[in-house]
Amino acid sequence: MTISCFVYYRVLPDHVAEATRAARQMVEQMRAVTGVNGQLMTKVNEPLLWMEIYDDIGDQAAFLSAMQ
Repeated sequence: MTISCFVYYRVLPDHVAEATRAARQMVEQMRAVTGVNGQLMTKVNEPLLWMEIYDDIGDQAAFLSAMQ
């Protein structure tokens, strides 16, 4: 059985560029380390509410360890 992981957070308006780089780097690093592809999304009417989505996680413990 696989699971999905959803990580929600708010970004400060003055830090959008920095946060975008960091979030994209995190998604790429998680793919490299765990093989799980992630997506970076924002809420439609709340552009400072972001979410990373990771689907089809087979080894939950290894994924969460890498996430830390």
